[in-house]
Amino acid sequence: MNPLKDSLVAIISLFLFQVIIFGCSSDSNENVEVESVILLSPKSLNLTENGSGTLTLSIVPSLETAWEIISKPDWISINSLSGTFKGVATTLDVYPVTNGLNPGEYSGIIKFTSNGLEAEANVTLRIIEKAAMSLSKGILSFGYFEDEKNFYVKNEGNVGLEWSATLAESYISITPQNSSLNPGDSIMVNAVLDRSTLPTTIDELELSISNNKDQIIKIPLAYKNYKEEKWLIGGEIVDAEFDRINDQLIAVSTGPNELHKISPASKSMETLQLNITPTCVSVSNDGNFAVVGHDARISYVDLNNMQLINIYDVATDVFDIVLAPNNWAYAFPRSGQWERIHCVDLNTGVETTSTGNQIREGTKAKLHPSGEYIYGSDNGVSPSDVEKYDITGGTADYLYDSPYHGDYSFDGNIWMSDSGDKLVSRSRNIFKLSTDQATDIRYNGQLIGNQKIATLDIHTVANKMYVVMETGTIYQEVPSNTINIFDATYHEMIGTILLPGYLTPDGQGDGLIYDSEAYFGFFNNAGTAFYSLLKAPEEAGLGSAWSLASVLVD
Repeated sequence: MNPLKDSLVAIISLFLFQVIIFGCSSDSNENVEVESVILLSPKSLNLTENGSGTLTLSIVPSLETAWEIISKPDWISINSLSGTFKGVATTLDVYPVTNGLNPGEYSGIIKFTSNGLEAEANVTLRIIEKAAMSLSKGILSFGYFEDEKNFYVKNEGNVGLEWSATLAESYISITPQNSSLNPGDSIMVNAVLDRSTLPTTIDELELSISNNKDQIIKIPLAYKNYKEEKWLIGGEIVDAEFDRINDQLIAVSTGPNELHKISPASKSMETLQLNITPTCVSVSNDGNFAVVGHDARISYVDLNNMQLINIYDVATDVFDIVLAPNNWAYAFPRSGQWERIHCVDLNTGVETTSTGNQIREGTKAKLHPSGEYIYGSDNGVSPSDVEKYDITGGTADYLYDSPYHGDYSFDGNIWMSDSGDKLVSRSRNIFKLSTDQATDIRYNGQLIGNQKIATLDIHTVANKMYVVMETGTIYQEVPSNTINIFDATYHEMIGTILLPGYLTPDGQGDGLIYDSEAYFGFFNNAGTAFYSLLKAPEEAGLGSAWSLASVLVD
């Protein structure tokens, strides 16, 4: 063997092997595919409960292919869960979903897939403790006809709450008064108003709802309450007088035509049907009998047995009437301008007319406590005046009028003290009375005020004068709802009492209270109580709603 030849062959063989290998290697590089990769930025995303984050998603080398999210934590929301790579990066918005999550740290993985490739992004969420409570109502308001109100207490936070309600007043109950609430839960609370011990009032309170996280919500609580303190009486009251002997109020009404004997202390009433429409009533001093005036008639009534004794003809439309101890009835005419008093002997039914000067139609009359005289206040005459009539002889005899002629007005109505020593006119002027004309009907002062008197009574022993003034304008004067209290000796005003009103519903749980109108008022025998006959005003829309109210005398 030739060594040189062998070496040359080896060298040539090595060269050819390298050439072959090199050629094969070069052809292989030209056909290799580059591996695709899903790129995410950032690889980790940190969220807070009130914030969001973004992820940028792309694939290299760039190609058009679909992608999707195959898993994620339940406590995040992503604006898109799938899509297609189209040569540009895709931006995803990631939001926390905190409902039902307790405070703490949460971590999870978002997994993507595309064309067999996968990628992951870590995500964390931090929930801080939040205690929050809310009420469904900003105020609890009880109308006059509403006894219950409901509202909700809600846990708006992410931790459990222990809440309780606090209200000092026992007449409002809260059920439940406390409870536990998980996050997101609520409970209905019932508030009940017990009106049984409440007076007529409008009041505002504050209900406190507190929890174990030192939170307090104060909710205003207002209520309107009306306590019925009147005794409703049927019919339209025309006239009324009071029998102090038996502490009974005698009234006549229309619709229907009736005479009522009312015992205010016991709230009992007896009724007698009348055959004719009544216009006025008068009660005997002993309280046993009454006469009722009508148009051209007088009814004579036994009050003890509530029986009609007789009906007498009388030649006038009776405007006012007086029953005297002599068992005569004195009827004052409604019309005829200048007239006379029609005097009826109830023993015989014989009618006579008064002697002396004539009287004016529409005169209002009051019997003097002595039973021997009647005082009358004229109407429709200027200046107004008061007259005195002697009835000791049966037929009334005109004696005289006051010594004044316009110096002091009377204004059409009068009231006398139970002792018979003074007279008060509708115009608030006070006059002394006596049996001597020289000192009779003499001015003795005036009650303070701006309006005329609607009704009045005097109790000498109690030394009280209770007066209800009129209110309104000269075109529409009506009795007010206020008793003005005066000292009966010196006539100084010492206080007021507000009489109960009338509550009318509005159909929505609330209503309006209308001021009452006090047309008649009387002391009881002992002077410990004052009884007022009240009427609802026209604007209340209650029709002829009459009632009796009683107030204690201090």
